[in-house]
Amino acid sequence: MKSAMRIIIISLYIMILFGCSMNKNVESKYFQGDYADAYVNVNAEASLKREENEYEVHVNIENRSDHDVQLVYECGELIRYEGRPEQIECTNIYSEGLESEKVKELTSLIPAERLTISNDMILIKIIYELGVGEDRTVVGIPLNIDKNTK
Repeated sequence: MKSAMRIIIISLYIMILFGCSMNKNVESKYFQGDYADAYVNVNAEASLKREENEYEVHVNIENRSDHDVQLVYECGELIRYEGRPEQIECTNIYSEGLESEKVKELTSLIPAERLTISNDMILIKIIYELGVGEDRTVVGIPLNIDKNTK
């Protein structure tokens, strides 16, 4: 009787440990994509950090023009994404100048439950202006899953 009880307890313990160490909804995924026009060249990648259940998004923005480009931040964030909570009260919108032929590198952490992934693709966006107060350009960068990490 004691040995049967020990086996049951050990089995339950192993099942609990195994179940807690796996998140069946979270796969190891790596996404990458790029965008280019006459003014900017954008390279981006996103990888899932399983332990924190969040995506680490790295973006490099290169100014390809002969003039400064203004990167537009909203509520302190340059990277926008599908699933991002709307911040109606946010009036903190500003821009940062990116000089000609310079590169801006940034990293953002996005909780996995907020990020919308559709057809193995994440869509992120940045906004830039060719001058302060000029028309804004919204750039969509589709990040596609690397099939080798699926």
